[in-house]
Amino acid sequence: MKPVAEYYAREDLFPDLDINQAVDHLSAAIRCKTVNNADHSRTDFREFDRLQSIIREGFPMVMAHGSFELIGHAVLITIPGSDPALLPCLYMSHQDVVPVVSGTEKDWVYDAFSGAVADGYIWGRGTLDIKNMVFGLLEAAEYLLSLGRQFRRTAYLAFGDDEETLNEGALAISKTLQSRGSVWNLFWMKAAEKSKKVPLSELRASAFR
Repeated sequence: MKPVAEYYAREDLFPDLDINQAVDHLSAAIRCKTVNNADHSRTDFREFDRLQSIIREGFPMVMAHGSFELIGHAVLITIPGSDPALLPCLYMSHQDVVPVVSGTEKDWVYDAFSGAVADGYIWGRGTLDIKNMVFGLLEAAEYLLSLGRQFRRTAYLAFGDDEETLNEGALAISKTLQSRGSVWNLFWMKAAEKSKKVPLSELRASAFR
C-alpha cells in the first residue's frame, strides 16, 4: 500500500509543522458522526457540536486572531487582513458526511467513524470528502499565524453543515456575507479536490498576495 505522504506536494518545505497534531485533529474529526439528514429533525447535531469543539480548542491562533460564528450549524471563521483595500479570500468546505449504506458495514477495513491511524493512512468517512479540507485549511492558517504572519487579505473559512443534502448551510453563509457587502478576490472550494492537489505553500501564497 502506497504511503499517504507520497500523495502530498512539498510538505517537506514546512519541517516545523506538527504533523502528529494535525493527524490527531483529523482523526478526532472523523470520529464525529456528522451525518446531516434532509429531514433535519433526524440529525444528531450534538455530533456537529463535538466537531466544532475540536476546531475551537485545536486551533488557538485562529481563534485568537479571527472570529468564529455559527450560522445555524454552519461555521464562518473570519481572519482579518492587514490591507482593507484588498478584496478578501473565501475558502469553502463542509462538515457533514454521507451515512454508511446499511449492510456494507463489514466492507470497511476500519469502522467508518473510527478515525483509525494505520498503514500510513487515516481511515474513515470524511478523510476524502471532506473533513481533510476543513482541517487542512485550519492547519495552514494556524501554522502561518503561529509564525507571526498576518494575512494581507481577509480570509473567510466557511464550512457548511449539509452539503450532502440540502446545502442550506452554504446558502446561509452566502446570504450573511452578502448582507455585509462582501466581495471576494479568490473563491476556493471543494471542486479543487477533483482538479488539483493544492499544497500548503500555494495556500500561503494566495493568502499573502
